[in-house]
Amino acid sequence: MTDCCYVQLEFRKSDLPILEKHLGKGFWDDEIKIGRKRMEVGRSEANYGWYDPLHEAAKEGAVFIGWNADGDNYGEGEFVSVEGEYHDFPTYEHRLVVPVNKNGEVSEKDLEAARAFLDRKKEALKILRS
Repeated sequence: MTDCCYVQLEFRKSDLPILEKHLGKGFWDDEIKIGRKRMEVGRSEANYGWYDPLHEAAKEGAVFIGWNADGDNYGEGEFVSVEGEYHDFPTYEHRLVVPVNKNGEVSEKDLEAARAFLDRKKEALKILRS
């Protein structure tokens, strides 16, 4: 059973072997930007947004950021891998989504989760763009 969506991924070229190990050689079908030290690619039919393979690549130390469109059983979101950990967060039109309760309030816990995600994304971007 598959549930495919578009995924865009930015990563260090040095991490390409790790990503190919989990996603397959030539895993992209959309070359967005290929630079000297990093790559930004997309895939129009990424099974479950590559959720499991990207977790495995993160555990092996690959540094990347990206986003996935919505699929049949999940919404769109952003993800990041830094320091061997994978983090993701739901988005709407590429903006982080923080739930609002029935009283129109946002919990501090949910705001902190969004801030923590953004901090991890900044860490990854610093590595990717250095």
